[in-house]
Amino acid sequence: MKKRLSFIGSPKHLRRAPALVLLLLLLFTFTVTFYLYKTNRASSLTHFTNATLQTQDNIHDNLDAFITLLRGTGALFAANEQTTQEEFHAYVQRLLLSEHYRGIQGIGFASRVAKAEKDSFINQVRQQGKADFTIFPEGDREEYFPIVYLEPPDRRNQAAIGYDMFSEASRHAAMTSAMTNGIDTSSKVTLIQEIGPAKQAGFLIYLGLYRGGGFPATIAERREKLTGFVYIPFRADDFFLAIFSPEEELPIHVEIYDGAQIDEAHLLHRSSNAASRHPLFSSTNTIQVERHAWTILSETTPRFERTLGRRIVPGVFIAGLMISFALFGITIYFVKAREKNLQSEAALRSSEELYRTTAESAADAIILIDSESTILSVNSSTERIFGYPTRELVGQSMTFLMPERMRGHHRHGIARYLSSGRRNISWEGVELPGLHKDGHEIPLEISFGEIVKDGKHIFAGIARDITERKRIENSLRDSEERYRTLSAKLEDRVNARTRELEASNQELEAFTYSVAHDLRAPLRHINAFAQLIEADSQSQLSADIQTYIKKMGESALKMARLVDGLLNLALLGKGGLSLELVSLRPVVEEVVTSLKDETKNRDIKWEIEDLPSIECDPVLMRQVFVNLLSNAIKYTCRREKALVQIGRTIIKNQTTIFIRDNGVGFDMRYIGKLFGLFQRLDLAEEFEGTGVGLAMVSRIIQKHHGQIWAEAEEDKGATFYFTVPGMK
Repeated sequence: MKKRLSFIGSPKHLRRAPALVLLLLLLFTFTVTFYLYKTNRASSLTHFTNATLQTQDNIHDNLDAFITLLRGTGALFAANEQTTQEEFHAYVQRLLLSEHYRGIQGIGFASRVAKAEKDSFINQVRQQGKADFTIFPEGDREEYFPIVYLEPPDRRNQAAIGYDMFSEASRHAAMTSAMTNGIDTSSKVTLIQEIGPAKQAGFLIYLGLYRGGGFPATIAERREKLTGFVYIPFRADDFFLAIFSPEEELPIHVEIYDGAQIDEAHLLHRSSNAASRHPLFSSTNTIQVERHAWTILSETTPRFERTLGRRIVPGVFIAGLMISFALFGITIYFVKAREKNLQSEAALRSSEELYRTTAESAADAIILIDSESTILSVNSSTERIFGYPTRELVGQSMTFLMPERMRGHHRHGIARYLSSGRRNISWEGVELPGLHKDGHEIPLEISFGEIVKDGKHIFAGIARDITERKRIENSLRDSEERYRTLSAKLEDRVNARTRELEASNQELEAFTYSVAHDLRAPLRHINAFAQLIEADSQSQLSADIQTYIKKMGESALKMARLVDGLLNLALLGKGGLSLELVSLRPVVEEVVTSLKDETKNRDIKWEIEDLPSIECDPVLMRQVFVNLLSNAIKYTCRREKALVQIGRTIIKNQTTIFIRDNGVGFDMRYIGKLFGLFQRLDLAEEFEGTGVGLAMVSRIIQKHHGQIWAEAEEDKGATFYFTVPGMK
C-alpha cells in the first residue's frame, strides 16, 4: 500500500495529472455540446416546419372562406337571374365585408354581352341610374364581360365599373377556366382599382353563372348557358397582411410567387419582417388555389432564430471550456503546490547542509546568540578573527568579545529591542570594535539578523575583520591631503602665470597701438614731401631720381596701410562685443556696393544666396565681409569674367557661411600660414596687401567663439568658410 501511494505521489505522475484531467473534461464538453447541437437543430427544424405549415394553412383557410363567400353570392344570382343593383348592394351590406372578410377589395358581377347586344346593354344600364356607364377598353370583340356591379362602391371600385375583363389575357384565361370548371383563380395582375401611386400586385377569383341556376353537365352546355361571373378582386398585399398581421410577429419570413418561378415579375407578396442574412432553414412549397399554383418561399428570421435556443449550444460549449480550464488550472495549482512542498523539503535539507558548509567556509565570523546574549554557535572564522577556540566561546556571553566600554550599550540595546522593537543602531554594515584574545581591539564591520522560532528570538551576527581596509583608508586620506596641498600650489602658480600673460598681452597691445599711432604722422610727412619734391622739381631731377622718389612715396603709402592695419588689430583686442541679431544678406549687399570703386572696369558676377541671421557685433561682422570680399576681388583680377559667390551650407550639422571665388587660389600645403599676421602666400609684386586682413578676420571670428577655415586649389579659386554660434 505504501508503494502504491508513493507511485501516485511521484513528481513524474503528478505532472501528468493536469493534462489527463483537461483531456477528460474537454472530451465530456465536446460530447455534451454535440448532443445539444443535434437535439437543438432537430427541434428547430420541427419548429420551422410547423410554422411553415401553419402559414400555408392560414392562406388556405382564408381562401376557402372567400370561395364560400363567392359561392353564396353565386347562389343569389342563381335564385334570381335578374338581381338588381339595389338587391346586390343590400346583400353585400349584410355580409359586413370589412369586419368578417378582411383583405378583400370587393365583390362584383360581370355580365356576358354579345357583340350585337352591346349598345342596347349600355343603354339599359344607363337607364338603371348609371348615366356615364360604358364598356372599356374600346374595340370590337365577339363578346364582352363588363363589370356591372362592384361593392363596396368606393373610389377604387367605381374606377373599375364597365371594364371588360375578358379583354385582358390573364383574366381571359381565368374566366375561360372558371366557365369550364365552375371556379378558378387568375394569375398575377394589376387591378383596374390601382389608381394611386402605390400599386400592388393583384389576383381575382371567378365563379361562373349559368341560366337555370345549375351547373351544366357538358362543357358545350356551360359555354352556351353562361350568363356572367361573380368574382372577388384582391390586392395581394392587403390580402396577405390581413392573414399575417402584424407581420413583425410572423415567426418566419414569407414570399409568395404566382406559379413556379421565383422572381420579381411573379412576386405577389413579401412579408415585411426581414429574413436572416444566412437563414438557418428555408423551404419552398407549392399550394393550389383551385386550379392555379402558388409558390411559397419560407426562411427563418433573426427573431425566430433567437427563440430556438441556438445560443445555448455555444454557451454550454464556452462554459464547458471555462470549467475545464478552471479545473485544469486548479489541478495545476495543487500539483505545483505538492511539487513545491516536495521541493521545499528537499531544499530545506539542502539548505541546512549548504549553511553548514557555507558558514564553515566563510571568511567572516558568524555567531548565533539567544535573547540573553548567550553564544549558541560560531564558525571556524570566529576562532581565526578573535583567537578563541569554539569550546571557549559557546555558552559565553556575547560581551565576552567586546571592549569593556561597549558591553553596557549592548545589554541596553538588546533589552530595548525585545521590549519595544526599536533598534539603537543600524543592523547593516555598522562598524564596531571587537576584542581579541590577546587584548588588542579589532575593527569590525557587523551586520545583524533575527530569527523567531517558537516564540524565541535568535540573533545572528556576521563580523568582518576590516583591519586591512582601515589601513588602506588611512593611506588614502594621507594621499588626498598631499594631493590637495599640491593642487593648491599648482593653482596659485597657474593664476600667477595667467596674470603675467594678461599683463604682457596688455603691454604688447599698448606697444602696438603706440607704435602704430606714432608712425602714422612721419609716414604721412614722408609721403607728402615726396609728392612735393616730385611736383616742384620734376623738371630739374633726373629720371632715376624721380623713380626713387616715386618708390619712396609708394613705400611710405604701403607702410601707412600696414600701420593702419596694426592699429585696427590693436583696437580689436581692446574693445568688447556689442551683440545684436543681424541679418547677413543686407550687410553683404551694402559691402558689395561700397566696393564699387575697387571693381570699376571689372566684369564681376556677384551671386548672393539667402543668408541667415546671427547674433554678432554688426561693425566687426561687416569688417569680416569687407576683408573677405576685398580678398576675392584682388585675387580674381586676372579673370576676364570673375565670379564671387556668397551663401550658406550645412557642415557637420552646423550652418556655415562661405565666400567662393574663381581666382588664382593657393597651394593647400601652406594653409597654416593663411591667417597669420604678416603671413602672405603670394608675391608682393603680383598682388598688393599687408598680411593683416585675414589675421583680423580670424581674430574677429574667434572673438565671436566661431571657426574659420579655407579650401583652395591653385588657379581654380578659393573658398573661405566660417561659422558663428547662434545662426538662425
